[in-house]
Amino acid sequence: MRFRAVCFDLDGTLLDTLDDLAYCTNKILSERGYPIHHVDALRYFIGDGAKMLVTRVLPKKARNETLIEECRKDFETIYRECWSRQTVPYQGIPELLNALTKRKLKLAVLSNKPQEFTVLTVNHLLQNWNFDVILGQREGVPKKPEPAGMLEICQQLRVSSEDFLYLGDTATDMKTAVAAGCYPVGVLWGFRTEKELKDNGAQAIIKNPLVMFGFTFCLLLIYLLVYTFVRPKLFKTNKAIESSITGITKAVDLLILSFMAEAIEEVEEPILAEALLQYLTSVLATR
Repeated sequence: MRFRAVCFDLDGTLLDTLDDLAYCTNKILSERGYPIHHVDALRYFIGDGAKMLVTRVLPKKARNETLIEECRKDFETIYRECWSRQTVPYQGIPELLNALTKRKLKLAVLSNKPQEFTVLTVNHLLQNWNFDVILGQREGVPKKPEPAGMLEICQQLRVSSEDFLYLGDTATDMKTAVAAGCYPVGVLWGFRTEKELKDNGAQAIIKNPLVMFGFTFCLLLIYLLVYTFVRPKLFKTNKAIESSITGITKAVDLLILSFMAEAIEEVEEPILAEALLQYLTSVLATR
């Protein structure tokens, strides 16, 4: 399976924005005398735009359209000043973007963050990479999980949705990818759980950005080549070596192969992952 382009969610996927979003959110709450939220609780409030964020953090009894709109405007004013206090790319994202760029894949960002802040954060914190399209929440365009933004990206880049990988960390992202016809990939370094991602359509789960392109596969390939070709030749020429360490190597092999069976799930090419898993199963069956 070959992909021509990758679309990323922003908050929780490319950038770790949680602390700054929590700071700005709690500031508008404390200024009005409302209870503030622990940073980790904000993980489940983020992902559906600024208006929905402030709606969720306000006490239910206090919610009304006037207050919500007032808080949204205040939030954006504060965020405009404080967005970069602690926000950084996740560990491994620079390496991932380098690998994608080297493969000449087109890159895009689609976020429910207001367009102003989406462009601002990408241009300042991810300025070393060329994103062909950067789209945030815009007036008159349905936000995710509606597929309108993703389909617009496909049209601008002249790339079919079937040729797009879509990476995100929330149910909203997975629903967007499914609705647009992209290949949905859930990432676990962001705000939500593996269960949420799988329940909403994730076809693959990635635990670390470094795993996506080549790192795990190279380790797997090296071990399987050694296991298949080098080791049998060594033992064939020296039966004493084989008989003396067979028990130890079997235990080690099973441990390593079991670990690799789990790691294979993180290979980004489903067909490749399936082939590796079938091969690994046959190896384990002979142990």
